[in-house]
Amino acid sequence: MNGGGRHEDLPAEAGYVDLIRRLYGSLARGDSSTADLIVREALANGLSASRIDNSIIGPAMERIGDAWGEGELGVAEEHRATEIAFRLLATLRSYERIPELKRQEDVVLATAVEGEQHVMGLRMAADVLDAAGFSVYYLGPDLPLDALGAAVRDFQPRAVALTATMPSAATVLQEAVGMIRAVDPGVTIVAGGAAVPPSIERLGANRLDDVTLVVERLDALLRRPELN
Repeated sequence: MNGGGRHEDLPAEAGYVDLIRRLYGSLARGDSSTADLIVREALANGLSASRIDNSIIGPAMERIGDAWGEGELGVAEEHRATEIAFRLLATLRSYERIPELKRQEDVVLATAVEGEQHVMGLRMAADVLDAAGFSVYYLGPDLPLDALGAAVRDFQPRAVALTATMPSAATVLQEAVGMIRAVDPGVTIVAGGAAVPPSIERLGANRLDDVTLVVERLDALLRRPELN
């Protein structure tokens, strides 16, 4: 990982307001060159690739999603911004030292619950897990509950990664966890996003607060089933 700079001890977003604002502006304009320069500037200032993912690109894309939801950006602009962000993440992966677990037998389903459209954090988690050696099937946003149940039956995954960021998705998340548990009582479930309540763990899911820790956390859960 790129060396730790003076901002590394700050919580997510603290100290990064200007970078987030500038990156949001470049993404909204579809200006990939400026977006790339902003990320490289952050790397040059000593921020790690994972910190840039979590504290700059993620918040900027959340603002893109909010602007799209409020009608400030059109569908084409939102898609263009997402494509640029994915390219930025691909660049950052060359700076990230991810443990090569070579555990292709560990199938992971990654999806957003029904009604959830914000999937930047989920896509980041899926990319990192894939690079770490897991067999990841990314099912994308807004997956209906019945389709989720069918996917768990068909793929028989070791783990399911869910995301819920919008308040309206919190209740659906609980239903999704119940659906997964009904289909496969022993599967590992991790859930991340602003709408995931601490109480989700009482339903048999593991709350993930930092997407950069997804490999470490999921690997520990799969190696020690008693943590589920």
